[in-house]
Amino acid sequence: TQRVELDGRKDRWDVLSSELRGPDGKRRWQVRHTGFRDVITATGTTVRLPEKSLFVEGDHDVKITWNRVEADVEIPPEKFHMDLQPGLPVCGAPRP
Repeated sequence: TQRVELDGRKDRWDVLSSELRGPDGKRRWQVRHTGFRDVITATGTTVRLPEKSLFVEGDHDVKITWNRVEADVEIPPEKFHMDLQPGLPVCGAPRP
């Protein structure tokens, strides 16, 4: 079951939190956002993004403060390339 909490003031519909629980009722993950602000995208559209986010999964969590954000930005494919350290297994590669 997923529960989503929205802030509908001024018809903005900011996602304040979302949580997923399994059939056993245990929380699988949760996200909470605060401090929403308007951000102009690369195409000139205005979107609402949070200033702070909390992500929780199991016993682990991470808090992120979004100091600088850019929305709808074209990212060159080479930005997604990572050179692996020698000797690390490669996903999908045959094992020796």
